[in-house]
Amino acid sequence: MPPNLHYTYFMKIKIEQVKSVLENMVDARDNDNLLIAVIWEKQIAQRGFQIAAMTAWNLLRLVVDGHLSSTESITRARRKCQELYPELRGANYNKRQANQTDVKKQLGYGN
Repeated sequence: MPPNLHYTYFMKIKIEQVKSVLENMVDARDNDNLLIAVIWEKQIAQRGFQIAAMTAWNLLRLVVDGHLSSTESITRARRKCQELYPELRGANYNKRQANQTDVKKQLGYGN
């Protein structure tokens, strides 16, 4: 599989994982730390580990060894997912959009 197709395939899977979390956990729409924790918890369970029985060192080993998705790829997938599915955007997005006109005026853009 060519490298760009490999990336696209795994990003599509990641977007679907993130979408599932965002559909079921409204708080994760505005909280990347919660989203990452939920994704990692699922990935840890898929590897057959009991997260409650893990030490911090065990968790860090999984991160360092690349067995868990990077925080960057999870947040990238969240941004793409919220672009594709606007209904999964959080309350913070709507607040930023509502403030946009005022901020533009303060910065001297537009009327």
